[in-house]
Amino acid sequence: MRVRYDGGLLGLLSPFALLAGAVSLSMLVMHGASFVAMRVEHPIGARARRIARIAAAATAVAFVVAGVWLLRLDGHVITSAIDPLAASNPLYKQVGIEPGGWLGNYRSYPWTMIAPIVLAYTTWAFRVMRGQVTRQHVIESEELY
Repeated sequence: MRVRYDGGLLGLLSPFALLAGAVSLSMLVMHGASFVAMRVEHPIGARARRIARIAAAATAVAFVVAGVWLLRLDGHVITSAIDPLAASNPLYKQVGIEPGGWLGNYRSYPWTMIAPIVLAYTTWAFRVMRGQVTRQHVIESEELY
C-alpha cells in the first residue's frame, strides 16, 4: 500500500489543518508551562502558571471549535464487514466518504459516548481528592500487598 499526495505545500495548509496545529501548539505550551510551574519557585513559577491558564483556555476553545467543525467535514468510514479474528490488514477493508463520518462511531457504537463522561468524572474526582492523599497513605497501602 502506498500513500501518495499530489498536491502542493499550500494545499496542506487548509484552515482545519491550521486549527489542528493551533490545538496542538496550545496544548504543548500548556504542558510545558505546567511542568515549569511545578518545578520553579516564584516569580518564574507564577508567570508559568499564568501562561498555563491562558494556554489551557486557548486549548479548550480551539478544541471545541475543531469538534464543531469536524461535525460538518466529510470523513472516512469503513463500509465492509470486519472480521475480528482475521489478521489486521488495511487492504481487506473497503472505505467510503460520508458527511459527518469522522464522528460516525458515536452513531455506530453508542457506548463510546461514555468516554467523555468518564473523563469528566475522573477530572472531578482528582480535583476533589487533591491534597487529601499523602505519601504516608501510599506507603501504608503498599504495605497491605
